[in-house]
Amino acid sequence: MMGATGRRILIGAAVLVPLAAIGVGGAYAAGLLRPAAPDYRMVEVTRGTVSELVDLTGSVTRVNQASATFPTAGTVTWLGVEVGEKVTKGQRLARIERLPLQVELVKAESELTQARAQYSEDVKAAEDAAKREREAKQQTAKPRQSGTDNGSGRSKDPGASSGAGKDGPPASGPGNPPGPQVVPIPKAMSDLQTAILETNQFCRPLLPTPGTTTLPSPTASPSASASPSLSPTPSGSPTASASPPESPTSSTPPPTPTPPSPTPTQSTSTNPGDLAMCLEKLSTAMAAQQVAFEAVNVSQLALDAQTKALAEAAEAQAKAMAKAAKQQAEALAQAQAELLAQATGAEEVGGSAGPMKAQLAQDLVAITRAEQAVRKARADLDGATLRAPIAGVVGQIDFTENSVASADSGITIVGSGASEVTVRVPLALMGKVTAGRPAEVIPPGATKPVQGKVTSVSLLPNASAPGSYDTVISVAHSPVALTTGVSATVRIEVASATDVPVVPMSATVPIDERQATVQVLGPQGVEERTITTGIKGVTRIEVTKGLTVGQRLVIADPTRPLPSLDIFGNGSEPAPEEEQPR
Repeated sequence: MMGATGRRILIGAAVLVPLAAIGVGGAYAAGLLRPAAPDYRMVEVTRGTVSELVDLTGSVTRVNQASATFPTAGTVTWLGVEVGEKVTKGQRLARIERLPLQVELVKAESELTQARAQYSEDVKAAEDAAKREREAKQQTAKPRQSGTDNGSGRSKDPGASSGAGKDGPPASGPGNPPGPQVVPIPKAMSDLQTAILETNQFCRPLLPTPGTTTLPSPTASPSASASPSLSPTPSGSPTASASPPESPTSSTPPPTPTPPSPTPTQSTSTNPGDLAMCLEKLSTAMAAQQVAFEAVNVSQLALDAQTKALAEAAEAQAKAMAKAAKQQAEALAQAQAELLAQATGAEEVGGSAGPMKAQLAQDLVAITRAEQAVRKARADLDGATLRAPIAGVVGQIDFTENSVASADSGITIVGSGASEVTVRVPLALMGKVTAGRPAEVIPPGATKPVQGKVTSVSLLPNASAPGSYDTVISVAHSPVALTTGVSATVRIEVASATDVPVVPMSATVPIDERQATVQVLGPQGVEERTITTGIKGVTRIEVTKGLTVGQRLVIADPTRPLPSLDIFGNGSEPAPEEEQPR
């Protein structure tokens, strides 16, 4: 029989078993209700190399293929190569007949000699014509100058008839000053004006008053009128001054005509000293007039001398210019012809200068054409022997020996592989694409690129595509697929950096060209951070600010599949090793 103790143990076990079951079930249920810990896919910020590439498409041109052609048509007298034969640069390939080309050269040189001789003759004729015109103008100017020297037509003063010439003094008389002297024109004119004013001052009182209207008596009229009328002539002045004293004796006969008596009374009051002073002032005025005339004449002669000197200087300068133009005629023939042609007819149309200039212009044009013909004849003679422009293999021959070769027929030489690809670079990349940068060229239908290099970047935009600039990429060893006319893809490296912090492109969300956001795993969990980016590669990007090497970035959520890092399919960069969550 079971005792009391045994019954108590059974009861306790029966109670504990359900309680334990309840506890285990509660714990299990609690585990199901609590969320699972995050299981992120992460990468670390590492150091590495990144390169930024730009893909462009352009046309291919083979630069190692050249054609050698004859400069003119002719009979092929010798052919020294055949298709498929290897040749070196400068090697003789063929030759045409030289005799006709030598004849053309001699003919062109003869025409050039004739043109130069004609030009020299016309220049001499022009100089002779200009000399004759100058002599004719000088002969025309001599009579006018001689008339000026003799004083004819200059003055109609009564004193001019007294025999005073250019070099002789005026007629001598009482009160006359010495012979005229050459003085400046302003002073001579001032002295003349002063003499006229003084003459007017002393001679005006001697003239009859306007109030006297009665006719004077026969004896009294000479005494009143002879003195003023004869005053300009020096020879008559002494006679007039003696008449006043005789007037009282001649006044006794007329007792009957009482009204005219006031006029003789007025003439008797004339002072002989005043009359002499008037005559002296008149003589001084005449002398001042002669001095002024001499000053004007001397100034005119000086002006004529200056004009002649200027004409001679202009003539000497014209001769010097003509001589220099003649010496430089061969180098500047075309330019001189244009200038002379513009001057023809524009000035001196009615004279002989216009036709002479036109003739000289035609001569210079003829010289230019003859020189061009000589240069062409020499080039044709030098090109009679065809030479290989590059080293390579003869690919094509357009003529045979003893046949007539035209100017556009020749021999094609294909050299070793070298091609050029011309692409259009947009304006935004002009600062990055520079000469000397490496590039990769992918031929059409190929997957493996060949190496090339940027050789030139145009400074002017493309006319058919504004905003883009033609850039040439040279491929030294191009495959057969890179032939003239095909299109090829060019990948140009525009920037690169070594040993810099880099992260996968899939870990960033771009904001703009220089900023992006990333998910950084920190002690408190995942936080979003804005970083500054630099060079952008195909699968990785440079971090210039915001991250340090060793930090972990979240690149995927555990509920979503992780995208492949080789999204560009070129396999140029290995995928970074992922760190498993702890």
